[in-house]
Amino acid sequence: MDVKENVKNTDTWLRGLLILLFGCIFYVAFWIIWLLVIFQFVYKLITGNLNNEVAKVCGNLTDYVLQILRYVTFRSEFRPFPFNPWPGKSDESDTVSPVEESEVQETTPEPSPDDDKDSG
Repeated sequence: MDVKENVKNTDTWLRGLLILLFGCIFYVAFWIIWLLVIFQFVYKLITGNLNNEVAKVCGNLTDYVLQILRYVTFRSEFRPFPFNPWPGKSDESDTVSPVEESEVQETTPEPSPDDDKDSG
């Protein structure tokens, strides 16, 4: 195709319009995520636990933002919500269980027997 045909491609112009739309949605979602982060932090300070419902919303919202970023950066042809279902809506049984600090373990790789030998 030559440049004139490329410029007349309606699919490209539609994608450009959707990029602008999803850019605005991304901006709003970014601030909502920060509000949820602050709420979750304050909730953890007060109660000592995480709010599971807020954690579910945060998980779905971050999945949605990832879908937007993949679409606008041409890494995916999948159009995010409202063109497709909201992330996480299909599997309602998915439960979020917060990880307690005592459950977090640092993992270090086990040395293999070959590591002791010289490579010379």
